Amino acid sequence: MTAHPKDGGPAFPCDPLEFHYGNPNGMSLRDYFAAHVQADDRLVKCIRAMDDTALTIFALHPQAEREDHITETGMLSIVPLWDALDAVGKVTARLELEAKAIARVRFMQADAMLKAREATP
Repeated sequence: MTAHPKDGGPAFPCDPLEFHYGNPNGMSLRDYFAAHVQADDRLVKCIRAMDDTALTIFALHPQAEREDHITETGMLSIVPLWDALDAVGKVTARLELEAKAIARVRFMQADAMLKAREATP
């Protein structure tokens, strides 16, 4: 298999001489895979069940859980001041974090697909 960038290369490349706007490579294969991952109900339920601190860490700080020296208590400073938000602000912040967490999981699955693709002869 030929070498591709980390994103898998272009999903729908076109002839640069015939392309008049934007990126001639189009979306990456990684983007394509992430867009087509099914949003499993169990995944969504798991993300919605996270408390605000865990959701914030997972959605906004993807490397945090991989670093041994960072603990959840040490990450409390990154959590929004939920008490300072009104009801609409809390719902809005929560929905934005849930969307980021779901997107993160979709890209994790897309990365796994690219890795499996590389291993295929």
